Amino acid sequence: MNTFKKKIYNICRNYLKRKFTGNLGKVVEEEDKLVCYVKKKKLKKYKTKYIICYGITEKNQKLASSFKLNKPICYIIDGIKSEKTAVCISGHKGCEVIVRNCKFNLGLDITVSGKCTLENTFISSFHLLSIGAKEMIIKNMNINQGMKLAGTSLHIKIGADKNLTIIDSNIGEKIKSVNVDIISEKKLDVINSKIIGNNINVRSPIIEFDDSSSFIALRYANIKIDDFKKLNVESPFTIFNGKHISKYDKKIQLEKVDNPLKNERLKFLDVLKQISNNCTQINEQRTEDYKDTLNNQSVSKVLNKRIKKIINP
Repeated sequence: MNTFKKKIYNICRNYLKRKFTGNLGKVVEEEDKLVCYVKKKKLKKYKTKYIICYGITEKNQKLASSFKLNKPICYIIDGIKSEKTAVCISGHKGCEVIVRNCKFNLGLDITVSGKCTLENTFISSFHLLSIGAKEMIIKNMNINQGMKLAGTSLHIKIGADKNLTIIDSNIGEKIKSVNVDIISEKKLDVINSKIIGNNINVRSPIIEFDDSSSFIALRYANIKIDDFKKLNVESPFTIFNGKHISKYDKKIQLEKVDNPLKNERLKFLDVLKQISNNCTQINEQRTEDYKDTLNNQSVSKVLNKRIKKIINP
């Protein structure tokens, strides 16, 4: 490639970098990804401010490959302040979104189809705070009800399609007007953090939980977890995997007991229970069949059979 063609090629690459990232800010190309630093003035201003982030779309895949730009895109939203309007951040086509050192005085809504990191950011919200991503990391955050006005409430919903990690953070407050839902479809990691609210709902197949973390509820905590080692729960009413395990006004520490002998005994008891249930069903079916047989016979035939048995025992 001669010098002139190389200049044209580089001009086109730089143009495409901005185009593929929606002209949201400065783009830095790294070996394995494109990093876009979002500028505050790029916020789309309506009643709510929007930051819309895209990965490489299907129609641009071929063009991106031609210029060796077919890479994941990471958007960094750093130091943005929104004091008079709510903000909605959305990420599409598997892009990564990092929100850090920001301030949102009137609420925030985040929906990202890829990985999302929310770090060291102030959020003042009311009514509903919704944060969701394929993979979610929340670090060094205090998420609570910023507007404590009469009649206001806050429902915090945080979810991940894969892993959800909460580090050095407090999610919610121990007041009647705050409810918290934490849902991770694969794994939930809670490190030096507290999940706090009037009502708490937590659901995840697997949870990793350290000693300095806890679930704290003013009214009730509903926890559904398949695999865990240890949990700290403070709640007057606690439901764990559908069972009521409360100890009023006491901190509960749940530990998974991995005892092979005990597990085998439980399996054996389950087998016996199944056998017992099957026998009961068989006996009930036989009883019903016998009743049907009797009902199908005339009264006279039944009486004649009984008289013959009496006369000729």
